[in-house]
Amino acid sequence: MESWIAVLESLMAGKAREKETDLAKLTKKERIPFDASVKKEWDSWCLFEAAKVLNKDEWTRLIRQGARQIPSRWVHTNKNAFDTNAKDIAAK
Repeated sequence: MESWIAVLESLMAGKAREKETDLAKLTKKERIPFDASVKKEWDSWCLFEAAKVLNKDEWTRLIRQGARQIPSRWVHTNKNAFDTNAKDIAAK
């Protein structure tokens, strides 16, 4: 999933910060459900034409025409962090 969109880090505090999952600290096996949730969410965006992957030329043309980048990032949470049997993970 390549993109020319810049990603910004956002600050979260309190309970929201406690639930965020740091993917860099996960093993490959632990990462599988998170990667699957991102794919599911991305596929949904594409299905409803909410996003489009641009090549560099398309991106450059749109920026020159006045389009703006809207920075974003995936926030990964595991609401079942303490339930070792939980399988549902959602990307937002």
